Amino acid sequence: MHRLKCGLFAVIALVGLSYNPHAETITPPHEVEAGPTWPKNPRLAGYWPYPPDVRVCTDSGVRLSRLERALDMWRKVGYEFGNVVVDYGSSICVQGGLFGEITVLLVTQEVISPDQVAVTRTYGNKETNVILRAQVFMNHYAGEKLLVLEHELGHALGWQHHLSRYHLMNPGWPQIGHTMSGLGHRQYLEEVERIRAPGRD
Repeated sequence: MHRLKCGLFAVIALVGLSYNPHAETITPPHEVEAGPTWPKNPRLAGYWPYPPDVRVCTDSGVRLSRLERALDMWRKVGYEFGNVVVDYGSSICVQGGLFGEITVLLVTQEVISPDQVAVTRTYGNKETNVILRAQVFMNHYAGEKLLVLEHELGHALGWQHHLSRYHLMNPGWPQIGHTMSGLGHRQYLEEVERIRAPGRD
């Protein structure tokens, strides 16, 4: 987990989805030993104590219909979201969103590298790992790419990358897929208990 400290309020995680044109050369998951970097099951970096609102800034290139499809993928495994807002360029989008929401924004050069399709930044309490705000930065061409937004919403909810071919949280595009094993809301609550417990790993 990447953690950039700045007082009690901190960046809990900054994670991106990379594009690998040589995807076929990735080591098959059964040849990779689970370890501290790649645990056997998906892990949370932080969590929301309540369903977050979701704001999509129109300059991100993500349409409301596309956002709703991505949210539905997570709703089907038990997640709830608050209000869904389409923002046509208000000052809220300019400032990067509000506390209590996931904000989908057009990427800026300072938060993304050329090989990344999208990046998600979560902010929260560094002591408790409670997420208070999340920003999903989409590259201009990524809005309609298969599963990119669904993957980034996973990070906005707190999920880390998971090294399993065709898993939604795989760190490389196009190795991601529709597999959501370990990402259901029941597993989310179990992970919340793990990271809240004394001596958590």
